[in-house]
Amino acid sequence: MVRGTETAGRLRYFTIAEEIRRRIASGSYTYETALPSQASLAEEFDTTVMTVRQALKTLEMDGLIETRHGVGSFVTGLNEDHREFTLSSFRQALGSHAAEVVTEVVFRRRRTDCTAASRALEAAGTTVSAIGRRRSIRSTVLVFQISYVVGAYSDVLFQYRPGHSLYAALNAYLDTVITQADERITAIGAPDAVALELSVAPGAPCLFSERVSKDAAGRPVLFDQAYMRSDAVELSLHRNGKSAYPTYLIHDKENS
Repeated sequence: MVRGTETAGRLRYFTIAEEIRRRIASGSYTYETALPSQASLAEEFDTTVMTVRQALKTLEMDGLIETRHGVGSFVTGLNEDHREFTLSSFRQALGSHAAEVVTEVVFRRRRTDCTAASRALEAAGTTVSAIGRRRSIRSTVLVFQISYVVGAYSDVLFQYRPGHSLYAALNAYLDTVITQADERITAIGAPDAVALELSVAPGAPCLFSERVSKDAAGRPVLFDQAYMRSDAVELSLHRNGKSAYPTYLIHDKENS
C-alpha cells in the first residue's frame, strides 16, 4: 500500500468515504446506527486512524454522518427520506404534495441528439438515451422533464416505472451512489414544444433547470432538463451550515 504522499492520502480517504457511502445507501449502515470505531475501520481498510478521520470528516460535511465526541460516528443521511437522493428528485422535492404528484412517461428514446446532454455527461461521440416525463397534480401539469444517460445505461430508462426513483435505479444498476448535483435554474419563456406539454401558451414564463447528477467519485451519471410552470411551482432554498437544499413548492390553487 502506498503511504506518505499527500496525493496518495487523499485518494485513500476518498476511497474509504465512497465505500461507506455505498454501505449507507444499501442499508448496511442504517439511519441512527453507529459506525465501527475508527480503529476498526483503520484495520479493515489497512490504513491509519488519521486517514479514517479524514474520510469521516468528508462524510460529515456531506451530511451523511454525525460524530458525537466520546461516543462515535452515527449515520444521519440517506435515511428513508433521503435514500433516493431527494436533492435531485423532482417527485420527492415537490414539497408537502409529493404523495399526490402523478408521473407520466411521455417518451423513451435509445438514441437522441442533445449537445448539452453529451457535453454534461462527457459523452462526445457516444450515444445518448432519454426519457421524457410529465409531473402533474389534480390534472394540472407542473413539470416537463427530460432525463438523459449515456446509451450504455439505456436499459435503466426502459425499465423505469412511473412513481419510482430513477436515481435509485441508476444506483442499483451501476453499483454506485449519486451524491452530488450541479444545478442551474433560469427564468425563460416556454418553447413551443414544451408549452404544449405544460398546457400553457408558447412563451409563457417558466423556470428552467439543468442538472448534472454525479456519483461519489464526481463522475456524471444523469443529465436533466426540467421546465416548471412558474404560476404553479416556486423554488425554496433551505440552508444548513454550508449545505443548501432546494425544494419545489406547489401553488395549489384549488386549496388556496
